[in-house]
Amino acid sequence: MATASPQQRTLGAAFDGRHNGLSTVRLVFASSVILWHSFPLTGHEIGYEPLRQVVGNFRADGFFAISGFLILASWERRPDVRGYLRARVLRIMPAFWFNLVVVALVLAPLALVVSGQPVGQLFHGPHSSWHYIASNLTAVMAFFDISGTPTGVPYPGAWNGSVWTLKWELAAYAALLLLGVLRLTRRRWVLLALAVACWLVVLVSAVDLVHPGSYRLGAIRFALMFLTGTCLYAFRDVVPMSGRLATLSAVCIPLAGFLPDYRLVAAPALAYLIFWLGAVARHPRWTRRTDLSYGLFLFGFPVQQTLLVMGWPALDPAVFFLVSWLATVPFALFSWFVVERPAMDLKRRLDRRHAARRTRRPSAQAPDASTEPVASA
Repeated sequence: MATASPQQRTLGAAFDGRHNGLSTVRLVFASSVILWHSFPLTGHEIGYEPLRQVVGNFRADGFFAISGFLILASWERRPDVRGYLRARVLRIMPAFWFNLVVVALVLAPLALVVSGQPVGQLFHGPHSSWHYIASNLTAVMAFFDISGTPTGVPYPGAWNGSVWTLKWELAAYAALLLLGVLRLTRRRWVLLALAVACWLVVLVSAVDLVHPGSYRLGAIRFALMFLTGTCLYAFRDVVPMSGRLATLSAVCIPLAGFLPDYRLVAAPALAYLIFWLGAVARHPRWTRRTDLSYGLFLFGFPVQQTLLVMGWPALDPAVFFLVSWLATVPFALFSWFVVERPAMDLKRRLDRRHAARRTRRPSAQAPDASTEPVASA
């Protein structure tokens, strides 16, 4: 890993939007999602609560912190509503729609055929394969099963238990857009106040003073992580680039598992550690252009369920992780090269077309496309 020069004493100076290690961080996070799911899907559990709290949550929390940082950077670079919506939709939805189709029409039928179950049941009833695709197109999952399948597995009735977080991701994008339109993203103390407000709600719920309900508390926790990322970007010119602070963050994250909610300490620590790593890891081996993280996230759970329905015995979680990760990689590669990268190329073409139209207007200035970061969320 390359280290920051003495002049790069702040995160803003050290972090390069085009050459950073965030793609590797996301790849590790997405792979660890498959590792984490390998325990409950094979009938195993991590019983030690402090460890369970940290390892069960840090990946999703980290993804939200990354999104908060990068999406605010994208909006501040080009505060255009149409361009913002186009970028977010093309990055998230095509691959998700592709996942719905593959799960409903390929993986679920394949699993039932190999396991000797009737495939016809998948195409009838209110939760059929067709309804699974049509009812979940917005990423707000109406249901996770397909005609009651999968069955006979430790986690029945859900073909993809990972995608439940996408609705919160999209909600965070919408909230940031609203703040941007109101020009509140330019007031970094407003962002900090919102993050502190979320932190306080998490605190009072952790000490059992209020009971907001699991659904609302989930929204607040994701909002806290997203806003922590936005604050890290907003205050990047004063946040120090410090190896000692990164080490302290790495130590605090597992220790925070002993708290009622580890995010009370880990929210800023995790966000800082992620972007410190992204800033220092600028060697080409870390700044990979092929980003399989979203594909691994989308396909890991359904591939694991497919393997189990097809009759795989209850393996050791580590072995099952290795087998299922290797089985998921081809789907992630296909998703990247056939769906995600073409969608991003389409986004860039539309951006250039929009910029060209703006340059024909005497009073308009075209956005600088060269500032678009590779590591966009």
